[in-house]
Amino acid sequence: MFRKEFPRIYELRDQITSPENLNPFWKNLDDNLQNEGKRRKCLPYEDALQSLDSAAWEFIKNKADKYLTKWDDKNARGQQQLFDILNEALAYSFLKKEVGCSNIQFIPESNKGPQTPDLEGTLGHTKVTKVICEVKTINISEDEAFTRREMSLWFRPRCNQPPRELEQGFFDNKIKEKIEYAKKQIKEYAKGNETRNIVYIIINFDDMWETHKEQYFQQIDDFLSKNIIQGIEIVFHNKRTVSNEIITMENAIVFNEPEYSWDMWRAAHSAL
Repeated sequence: MFRKEFPRIYELRDQITSPENLNPFWKNLDDNLQNEGKRRKCLPYEDALQSLDSAAWEFIKNKADKYLTKWDDKNARGQQQLFDILNEALAYSFLKKEVGCSNIQFIPESNKGPQTPDLEGTLGHTKVTKVICEVKTINISEDEAFTRREMSLWFRPRCNQPPRELEQGFFDNKIKEKIEYAKKQIKEYAKGNETRNIVYIIINFDDMWETHKEQYFQQIDDFLSKNIIQGIEIVFHNKRTVSNEIITMENAIVFNEPEYSWDMWRAAHSAL
């Protein structure tokens, strides 16, 4: 039904050859994309996937293949493992469109030794700079996953409302730890060569409706101002919500998803 508008998402679904292996995400894809909210969430991924060159697209398809049929209904994470991989396409698109990199490629995972970063590319012509990027996704907590499994999405008791303040453990164990590990991965991969280093972070907050998202990013910004991490550029991906907040930070870069017009998107792709 929406194959022209979402060709690469449908191509991923086409990799599932047995109908009995279609999980709820893929089985109901046509119906899901008729929903404005779900369509809004899929558009940035389709846009990013379309930015991949043929080699990068094949890499993502192969990497995603074993996760296409997985569905984690037990703890309400659905197909999060798949979307963790698709988040790498968001970073690829950022390097291409925002940073201006060329020769971007995904780095194959190492079978032994230190874990490799996700992406590399180049900047410049006469003086070429190598850019290395690691993608980190921070997902909802186990407690939040339990709540979403047990509670109705439309009724959450007051005691289960998300806090306005992020816990210290979030900053220490998720933000700082992931940035430091990304820096370590890149340094080991660069082998002493001069590179531009980027960690690209996507956060799925416990706040389901993202009512406190702007406050959370401000708290993260405050934390980074007091815990400066040298040698790596920190980029946060801000997903669009109904309220469409534009996030800015002083101690990190924020890529705010563009506000997609469905009518314009559909018209452009229907003409192809």
